Amino acid sequence: MALGMDLIADPDARTLTAGKFVEKLAADNFHLKTGFLGTPWLLPALSKIGRDDLAMRLLLNEDYPSWGFEIRMGATTMWERWNTIRADGQFGPVEMNSFNHYAYGAVGDWMFGHLGGVQIVEPGYKKFRIAPLVGADALDHATCHLQTPHGLIRSEWTRTQDGLRLAVTVPANTCAEIVVPARNAEAVREGEKPAASAPGVVQAIAQDGQVHLTVGSGRYEFSVSKD
Repeated sequence: MALGMDLIADPDARTLTAGKFVEKLAADNFHLKTGFLGTPWLLPALSKIGRDDLAMRLLLNEDYPSWGFEIRMGATTMWERWNTIRADGQFGPVEMNSFNHYAYGAVGDWMFGHLGGVQIVEPGYKKFRIAPLVGADALDHATCHLQTPHGLIRSEWTRTQDGLRLAVTVPANTCAEIVVPARNAEAVREGEKPAASAPGVVQAIAQDGQVHLTVGSGRYEFSVSKD
C-alpha cells in the first residue's frame, strides 16, 4: 500500500521496499495473500515499480488463490472469499461466504488504467491519457469502454503481424494524450496518413521508445509498424 500510494519519498528506501515486495511475492509463488484493503493496491504497486510483468502474472493465475481460480470454478460474480468454492467443487467456509461481494473486483480499476490504458489527467476526464500495456506476452488484444461525464472513451488495441492497431474515441470537448510504443513518429499512422499530419492530431513527439500524440475530440484508428 505504501508503494501504491507513493508514501515512500526516499529513493533508496523505495528501491529497498520494492525489492522486498517482489521477494515476498516470489516466496508465495506469486499468488495473492491480501484481503479487502491490500488487494486494490497490489497490482498498482507493481506497476509503479516497473513490474507490469508480475502484475499480469497475478492477474492471469488460475490456481488458488487468484481471480482466475474463481473463473475456473464457474464464478460469474466476484466472491467474498478466494475459496468460496474450493478446488474440489465443494463450498468453502459458510461464514462470510457471499457470492456477490465486490471488494476483490477492485482489480478492474487496474485493468481499465493499464490494459485499456485509460488514465484521468483532469477532473471528469476533461483531459485524459491512453497508454495501454501492449507488451504483455499473455495478451494480444484488449477492449476498454469507459463512460464519462463528457461521453464514451474507447480504447481497443490488437497486436498484429505488422505491429499494433489502436482504435480510440475521444469525447466531444475533451482532449487526450495517446502513447504507443514506436521508434519514431513516422512509424505511426492514423488511417491512411502519417499520424503527425492527420486531422485532429495536434502534436506527435517521439521519446524513449514511445510516441506521444496529443489529439482532440474524434475517432482515431492508429497503426504502428514494427519496422
